[in-house]
Amino acid sequence: MTNERKIHTSSSSSLSFLFIGILIGAGGLYLLGTKNGREIVRKMVDAFESMEYSADDIVSELEQLAQHYVEKQEEGAEARVEQAHDTLDGVMDKIKNVLPIRKDVRRFTV
Repeated sequence: MTNERKIHTSSSSSLSFLFIGILIGAGGLYLLGTKNGREIVRKMVDAFESMEYSADDIVSELEQLAQHYVEKQEEGAEARVEQAHDTLDGVMDKIKNVLPIRKDVRRFTV
């Protein structure tokens, strides 16, 4: 019984491969052997070539977008550093203004 199943499975898979081969061969014969088929192949090749160019354009646009984002981040970082510098200058000015008063207080108390 198992031998019959193996033979049946083997022959059915062989037939399916044969059928697939016939379909591929018929499709190739149509595409390469007829005027309409060659026209379809030409259109497919043109479509793939335009996809290649559009893919390059997409990659280029993504690179430009990434560069723009990096520049914006750098500008934002520079602005934050400048703001922190201004804040630090303000704090330092307040400290300088407070220090002479403390010196006066120390002289008064000493």
